[in-house]
Amino acid sequence: MSESEKKPAIWTGWLRRGDAPGTVVGELVDSWGWVVSVTGTQDKAAGGYVLEGRLGDPPAALRIPIVDDPVTKDG
Repeated sequence: MSESEKKPAIWTGWLRRGDAPGTVVGELVDSWGWVVSVTGTQDKAAGGYVLEGRLGDPPAALRIPIVDDPVTKDG
């Protein structure tokens, strides 16, 4: 892949203080609409936050039924 063919991933989102002291919450959304929910807890020893992300359901355009849909009795 040439340099001109490479496109950066585009993420948008937000980050704010959490309800509990020393926490943050946020959300990142990629260019396909896939959402990552972010939570973080303060790490005073390191002087920052430990962030964890939970990947949401895939957008319709990226869904693979055999992987993303629940199994039913009929198939």
